[in-house]
Amino acid sequence: MSFSKIITSILGSLPLLLAWEIDALVDHKSLSKEITPAVSSLKLDVTTKKALEQIKEGINEEYGFLYEKPRINRGPCGVFAQVFYKKWNELFDQKVHICFVMSQDMNECDHVLIRLPSGELYDGGIGIHADNTYLPEFLIIDMTDYDEAFLEKWSYGLNRTYPESCPNFDRKTVEQIVHSNLETLAKKPI
Repeated sequence: MSFSKIITSILGSLPLLLAWEIDALVDHKSLSKEITPAVSSLKLDVTTKKALEQIKEGINEEYGFLYEKPRINRGPCGVFAQVFYKKWNELFDQKVHICFVMSQDMNECDHVLIRLPSGELYDGGIGIHADNTYLPEFLIIDMTDYDEAFLEKWSYGLNRTYPESCPNFDRKTVEQIVHSNLETLAKKPI
């Protein structure tokens, strides 16, 4: 039984994230595990939630769904996460970071998304959601220090096409949707 399954079975449904040492993940030599609660006392205000919902709606309107799953989450999720991460952290004091939804054996990345300052997860297809969307089937790896090579690796390439899963994907369109909504949010008084 894996370490994460043991912890999950001991602690039940308590939301956890496994914070792994990034260097260990890159070379898979020694996996140093640390358990930390995936919660924050910071709450997102209504205006922020509305802006995040507008981004999700704009992305899904642009790219649609495949087998009831948002196309943006079927390949270009790493690009979305990178665009969102860079723009949000440029505009706001409360920073976000990128997360990876990994297989239990750490050999495959199923999804790339954002950890919001509130501790919640966010992507361009589902929007705001919790860790338990993926646990215990997957591990959630938080990249607290941005590493482009790591993101490139687990996104399976940031500059590629998605002919089957998201054939009309265009980075500039994602940038326009994300940037315009986040810039509008940054101008609003809190």
